[in-house]
Amino acid sequence: MFVTSLLDNDLKYNILRYLRKNNIDTSKIFISNGRLGLYWTENGVSVRSSKVIYDRKNSSFFNSKYKDYNWENIFKDGKWFHTSRINVALSKEKSKMLIEVLKKAKQKKLISFLDLNYRNILWAG
Repeated sequence: MFVTSLLDNDLKYNILRYLRKNNIDTSKIFISNGRLGLYWTENGVSVRSSKVIYDRKNSSFFNSKYKDYNWENIFKDGKWFHTSRINVALSKEKSKMLIEVLKKAKQKKLISFLDLNYRNILWAG
């Protein structure tokens, strides 16, 4: 199951179709206003290393709030919860939201994983 927020325009249909084609449960995706956050990878050539661009400010996920998601329903039949540090790098609000989500996951006795890989570019702004 994939929990996120997608923008409310025609692009969401392409994204949802792609996820479903790859057998990813999209039933808990929140649809809202905003834009699509982007993760862009530019492959390196020769001695020039690869470059990653995160463009997520003011995306629908960036603007989403804890209350926008039905955590009771999301965690109802779950066993595991995985999230990434790239979410908390968005803002202090997202850090607070993740703490609340982790508390809810613990309350529901889910095994939680947090990818703590540090990505310097995320914290540069």
